[in-house]
Amino acid sequence: MGNSKAKVEKGCPINLNVILLIILLGVFSLYVYLTSQTLAIAVNEQYTARALSIVSAINATIYDNEGFGKKSSFQRVLDNLVKIDPQIKKVSLYMALDDGRVVRVASSNHKEINKEGSNYDELATLNRRIVWEEEYKGNEHFVEVLAPVRIKGGAKASLGIYMDLTPRDTQIRHHQLRILVYSVLVVAAVIILLISRAKKSFPRHVNPK
Repeated sequence: MGNSKAKVEKGCPINLNVILLIILLGVFSLYVYLTSQTLAIAVNEQYTARALSIVSAINATIYDNEGFGKKSSFQRVLDNLVKIDPQIKKVSLYMALDDGRVVRVASSNHKEINKEGSNYDELATLNRRIVWEEEYKGNEHFVEVLAPVRIKGGAKASLGIYMDLTPRDTQIRHHQLRILVYSVLVVAAVIILLISRAKKSFPRHVNPK
């Protein structure tokens, strides 16, 4: 009977240690998730800010040309944007025609100029807000940020900016890897500490004969 009681007493600390380790792993997992989400939001805001600066440049061009009269001016702006910023994969200016079709009136991809877009490409104009859409094509991961282009305060077109998300994904993976390494070190230290304490307390649970 005494031996059975001793085994139970010795088992309790081990069970508590396992529970403690599970809690630690859960806390670290939650921390990795939350910090990764926070980092992604912060980087996404940088992408959005960049898109807004591009829209400002387009709006300035529209103002200088008193409207959409000189499409060649927009085309030069879009071509220059892609040359200046390697993260920008493509920029397209969408307009809705009277017959309801959405057409690319200018694009850094010259093959797409005057070709039809989709109703989605007009969302920024219709909703008067920025639209964020991430897409995967093969191994490539990019985002299309659609923003309304305004003339005299009214949304008249949509500007679609395709940007490479690989730098963002790499930054998040490196962050997760750092947290994972720190987590492993902390858990290893806790395990060593618990084993050390268990060894010191082990003689106390041995019943005298």
